[in-house]
Amino acid sequence: LVPKYFGLLIDSVVASDSGRLSDYTLELVTILVGGAGLTLLRAFIFNSAGERVVARLRADLFAAILSQEVSFFDQEKSGELISRLTSDCTKLQDAATSNVSALLRSVMMALLSVVLMAATQWQLTLVCLAVVPPMALAGVLYGRTIRKISERYQAAVSRASDVSAESLGALKTVRAFGAEWLHVGEYRAAV
Repeated sequence: LVPKYFGLLIDSVVASDSGRLSDYTLELVTILVGGAGLTLLRAFIFNSAGERVVARLRADLFAAILSQEVSFFDQEKSGELISRLTSDCTKLQDAATSNVSALLRSVMMALLSVVLMAATQWQLTLVCLAVVPPMALAGVLYGRTIRKISERYQAAVSRASDVSAESLGALKTVRAFGAEWLHVGEYRAAV
């Protein structure tokens, strides 16, 4: 609608029709203010819902971790568990709030755009529909690559947290044996 009203504004300026110019300007401002209000409402609803879901998920995950057998804590590092509790839940929060909201908005905009393009110029619509799927495939492949990099990064942060927690937790022992350089080397290798 916004491009249409900009076109109408330009047409009324070219035609020197000040009555229509003010009408179109008022309608355009109403559309923009209404859109901004709806965007604010959408963001508030999704963020509120996402915050509640993630808070519940964090509490459930923490309860599940604490209910594990003691042998579980011998196998798993506390730094990794803490990292999972914080970082992974934050990633889920992003997915539950902004990503879902953006997905729904993008799907609706794409569908409306295709309908309006088809009504305006069907040949151009066919060209666009031939170009978009390969671009979407490239986006999916790029997303998978980024996900793999993110998983490796998360594992490295977890290893570094483990090394630093163990070294700082036993600092007197580390200093007694003069092994600071050894622990610094382990930390650098983990990062």
